[in-house]
Amino acid sequence: MLVYGTRRTTIIPEGEQGIDRPLTTTNEEWISKDLHLTVLSTHYNPASGTSTVRIANLSTSEPDPALFMVPTGYTVVDEERSFTITWGEK
Repeated sequence: MLVYGTRRTTIIPEGEQGIDRPLTTTNEEWISKDLHLTVLSTHYNPASGTSTVRIANLSTSEPDPALFMVPTGYTVVDEERSFTITWGEK
């Protein structure tokens, strides 16, 4: 899978936002052109640490059609008039 990425580094100078020394943050993003999906995103800020979101075990094969079947015991009903759905305690 081919991906393209960007990395942006931002330096907040000393004295800005009440800080006593320069603060460097980085944001990195890798996107699959074929899937139109961000497969890796990393944000680093020394004040809050590192946050990473990564796609793992991704399959591009067709899903099992059984996943889209109505489960046994359930019925599909096409409503013809407006209706209200309630849930939780009354």
